Order: sequence, then C-alpha cells, then structure tokens
Amino acid sequence: MKKIYTLLLFLLCFSGYAQSPEKMTYQAVVRDANNTLLNNQTVGVKISILRSNITGVSVYSETQIITSNLNGLVSMEIGSGTTSDNFSTIDWSIGPYFIKTEIDPTGGESYSIIGTSQLLSVPFALYAKSSGSSIPGPPGQNGVDGVDGADGTNGVDGADGADGADGTNGVDGINGVDGVDGADGADGADGTNGVDGINGVDGVDGTNGVDGADGVDGAIGPPGSDGQGGVSLAGTGISISGTGIITDPYEISTLLPTYELNTFYAALGGYVIDINSDGKHGVVLAMKDQGYDNWYNTNNLLNNPDNHDTDGAQFRDWRLPSKRELNLMYLSYLNGNPASLVGATYWSSSEFKYDYAWLHYFFSGQQDDVNKVNPFNIRAVRSF
Repeated sequence: MKKIYTLLLFLLCFSGYAQSPEKMTYQAVVRDANNTLLNNQTVGVKISILRSNITGVSVYSETQIITSNLNGLVSMEIGSGTTSDNFSTIDWSIGPYFIKTEIDPTGGESYSIIGTSQLLSVPFALYAKSSGSSIPGPPGQNGVDGVDGADGTNGVDGADGADGADGTNGVDGINGVDGVDGADGADGADGTNGVDGINGVDGVDGTNGVDGADGVDGAIGPPGSDGQGGVSLAGTGISISGTGIITDPYEISTLLPTYELNTFYAALGGYVIDINSDGKHGVVLAMKDQGYDNWYNTNNLLNNPDNHDTDGAQFRDWRLPSKRELNLMYLSYLNGNPASLVGATYWSSSEFKYDYAWLHYFFSGQQDDVNKVNPFNIRAVRSF
C-alpha cells in the first residue's frame, strides 16, 4: 500500500544578511498521514520563490538534502542550496512573493509533499539594498512561535548512601530437655480379607506366524474364443479406429471443436478473449456484469445463474479474471466493446497482499491495488 506523507505546518523564519552571501533561514515540520512526526529522517527539499501569485513565475529555485530532528523539524538557509539561479538578483520591491516548498520523504527528488504560502514580509537587509531609503518602516507582526523542543534527558541518579551498621545479635535461648520415649503398643488383630479385584484387560494378541510356502500352480486351461466386436459407430466429436479384435483393438479419440478469438459462442456462454494456438482452449468473457460488491463477496455472485444471461447461466465454473485477463477485457472494451463492459472499475482475482487486490480502471486503462473491502464492478470469465 502506498504511504502518503503530508507537510502539516510551515514555520518560516527570515533573516537577511547586510552583506553577501544573502540568505534566508527556513524551517518546516513534516508529518505523515497519521499525523506522526517524521523525525531523524533524511528528506529531499526543493524551494522556489514565485512572483505575483501562487502560480507565478519562479525567480529563484534550489534543492537541498536535510535530516529532520527529533521533532520532525527541518532547518535550512535558502540561498545556500544547489541552484543555477542568483539569489542576490531578486528585486524584493516588486512583489508580492510566494514561497513554494516540495519535499521527498525518501531523500530523493520525487517530491510528494507540496505547499505554497505568501511571504508577508521580506528580509529587511535584502529589501533595503534596493528600497532607496534608509528610514526603517513600522515593525512587522510577530512571527509564529517555533515548536517547543523535546524535554531534556533526566539527570544521572546520585550515588547510593553507605549501608548502616548491623545491629547486635540477640542471645540464643537454652534448649529444652528431651522427654523419655513411650513403650510400643500391642499389635492389633488381623482384619478380614477384602473382595477380589476385577480381572485385568486381556493382553495384546501375539504376532502371526510365518505364511506357508505357495502351492504349485495348476495347469493352464485352453484359450477362450475371441469376444464379439463392440459397436464401432462414433458419436459427435468422437472417432473410432480398429476392428475390435485382439490384434487390432478399437481406439477411441475425442475430436474437440476449434474456436476463433474475439468471437461470441453461445455454446461457451460468452465472448472469446483469449485462445490457444490450436483453437481448442481459451478464456470466455460473460456478456453482463454479475454485480457491484467488495472483493470478499465476489464468489457468491459469479456463479449465481440469476446474474447471467441465458447462455452464461448454463455454466457453474465462472471466476474472477486475473490481472492479465482484465487487460484483455479492456482491449475488447476499446475495440467495439462486444461484451457490453462499462467504463467503470472491475475487480481481478490477483491479490497484492492479504487484504489488497488488483483492479482495472476502464475509464483510464490503469491498474492499481486497493483494499478488498471497497465495492467495485464484477465481471466473470471461464476457461474452456
């Protein structure tokens, strides 16, 4: 399943330098779709300065590779990255300007997180060089507070104090005197014998003895007469050769009919979308959809005769198409659509993992994997 990342917050801190090199500091917090910080992770960043609006002309762009900190925060200096532009040539007096941020969470240049926001003020030192006046303007609004840093690590525990001194042992008491052993009592009378117990289980049978030697074979009887020859008439699609005697027995073979690709056959229940080189085996597409449901419930719909036309209802071996067979269905859809497919999304039997399966978007021609609990169109195929 594709993992989606989002840039949940931009924190911009601009500072201009009165002398070259001219740079702006920039910070951003990166989180994934579950709002989890992407901490201690190397990311690829592309920064673009746009003039006039969020889709305006880029007057400067650069790329950097940065590692986020424990709080998912990335910090950089715009003007020090890899670029073919000149940061110092930006005329900040003819704004407004917008900053466009693109991030690749894998550290490359496949940027999947994109955000654009207006620069409500520009660095004083960068603007002052072209403003034509040294009189400071009114103070700007306070910037957004930065993200609180992580709590510091607990300090090391102090050393254990010294053990206290052991207390004095108490005095042992005096052992008492052992008493005199008493005399043994007289033996009691013998008791009455108890009832006999139940007989035990019989033991396991012994091993069989060795078989005796085989007797001498009897004399061979006279040969029997030849049996009567069987019926030699072949049915439809069957051929019979031979005369039916011992030296020339009957041989029966099946003559399978041949079929053509991209042709409807009522006897097969639908439209042929795939066929072997001998024309005898292939794949047939049903002529109508069997429903719209999640992947787990497709088998309940595929072989229900109420979900087929008259020709398709005579078969019970319908199944979901594979990814390859879905593509053959799509080609048929593009070439006249003889099986009345719709420009929707169809399930395949091919699984991506235990809870994901492949499907085909007939309105775009693309295939993708999605969770099996989602409902989509169902169209059956069968092999012949």
